[in-house]
Amino acid sequence: MMQFPHSGASLPMLNLTPWHVPDPPMRTTFTPDDDAAALPQNYAKAHSLRLGKAVSELIRRASAAPVGLKKKGDLWVVAAAPDTHKVRSQKVRGLIDDLS
Repeated sequence: MMQFPHSGASLPMLNLTPWHVPDPPMRTTFTPDDDAAALPQNYAKAHSLRLGKAVSELIRRASAAPVGLKKKGDLWVVAAAPDTHKVRSQKVRGLIDDLS
């Protein structure tokens, strides 16, 4: 207990442990070839992302398991990545009609 000199009152001592901040993320500087540097820059602009976020997303996508083929009946189907936008059959028919 901690006592205050003139009041005679005492308060319990607080045992405060220091607040732990995890290690900051790794920062790395690298210089890609010009054509390779353009890819994440274009991706970032097209998706309204910061360049670092765009590079992170592209690295994760490139590191993902390759897309496989699945057979549905007599048709081979490419399995789409989980974040791929779905295209409805009506849209596909419309595109086919546009080609005709």
